Amino acid sequence: MGIHRAVRESGLTLEEISQQLAKDYGVTVSPSGISKAVWRGSVRLQRALQILAVCGVREIEIDAE
Repeated sequence: MGIHRAVRESGLTLEEISQQLAKDYGVTVSPSGISKAVWRGSVRLQRALQILAVCGVREIEIDAE
């Protein structure tokens, strides 16, 4: 599952994801910052994993292609 799809299918707003990142990981990022990074594909791996966890993704598959 890609990060775009996980965010979309989570049912969470970007505001809720932002709040949960702050609560769970101490990460301060605005909803617009999340949006820009996710849609540009410029999310660092650690942040991407945090966003996926907040969105409820507990398992990922890494394609070696």
